[in-house]
Amino acid sequence: MMKAIISALVVSLSVIILAGCSEAASSQVPKVGKTYQEKLDKAWDTAGKGEAPVFACATVVGTAVGMQSAGMGNKSEAVQAYEACYVDVFVHYANTFMKTGDHAKLDGSGPPRGCIELFKSYIVHTNSLGNFAKDFEIDPQALKKKILANFDEKASLCLPLISSM
Repeated sequence: MMKAIISALVVSLSVIILAGCSEAASSQVPKVGKTYQEKLDKAWDTAGKGEAPVFACATVVGTAVGMQSAGMGNKSEAVQAYEACYVDVFVHYANTFMKTGDHAKLDGSGPPRGCIELFKSYIVHTNSLGNFAKDFEIDPQALKKKILANFDEKASLCLPLISSM
């Protein structure tokens, strides 16, 4: 009996530790080329405060587009930096935003309180930065799908509203 309890505790702790590791990994700043990392770190920090990262990401994207237009730098690094800000930083923002305050609180039968603001941020982010996808030969619709596929449980409550556009 005691052996079974200890085994159950070990399994439970292992699951908790692994879940924590996977969440910690998903909350880590993506690593990109040296040219972009500092700017991406700032965008990530902005998103981690629950603030929309579109302006912070604009510096990353502007640098990537500028470097490519000038024929400078590594194209794969520029693409990686663009995608990291467009997708990963926005997902970090959405997940953080919906966990703060009462943004995930349900009001009657409608979406949670924070969904309208998250929806607006999503529109501004994807419209502002999505136009540059062509510069990297990326399908902006595929990037939008990546964003929505990576929302956590609370941010996913807003999917019906965001997906409706």
